[in-house]
Amino acid sequence: MDYIVILIAFLIALNIYASFRVLRSIEFENAQKLFQIIVIWLLPLIGAALILLFIKDDHTPKGPRNPNDGQGVDGMPGGVQ
Repeated sequence: MDYIVILIAFLIALNIYASFRVLRSIEFENAQKLFQIIVIWLLPLIGAALILLFIKDDHTPKGPRNPNDGQGVDGMPGGVQ
């Protein structure tokens, strides 16, 4: 009995978190957000997991990690000449 209550509480918390992430996302229109929230709540574990996989993390770095990324060994575009 206690395990069922814990599982239900976990699923509700996961759905609330996924819904919050969808609402905060700037990459979707309102109609898409509504559809995604419906999927989250109709398919509790699977829906939330899928939606969270597709939402970009807003905390990812926007630029290259290293200023030399994408350049050759000598720092020139295209590699060693």
